[in-house]
Amino acid sequence: MSEDPLARVLARRERHRRRPLLVRVLAGAAGTVLFVVGAAFVLPLPEAGLPLLLAGIGLLALEFDWAVRAHERVLRLAARLRALPRWARAAAAAGFVALGVGLFLWLH
Repeated sequence: MSEDPLARVLARRERHRRRPLLVRVLAGAAGTVLFVVGAAFVLPLPEAGLPLLLAGIGLLALEFDWAVRAHERVLRLAARLRALPRWARAAAAAGFVALGVGLFLWLH
């Protein structure tokens, strides 16, 4: 990436703040819904929950400072994961799936 992820988020946030109030409220509401639904699906269906959760954080980052910090951390982690060799990413994914299956079996 040529530009800092935080700079991109802050630039999007600045453009968003010039939009009408109704658009800002709808973006916040949509971000909240995506965040809540994504959080509910993370353990049982991570392949559906994580993208929803990340999209929700992205929308919430347009309005809230805490979401900007969370979004920045996610972007930096994603950049670090992309830099890993393919076998290491596959091993990490398998580990997370095993952890999810283990938690599911333990809780049920």
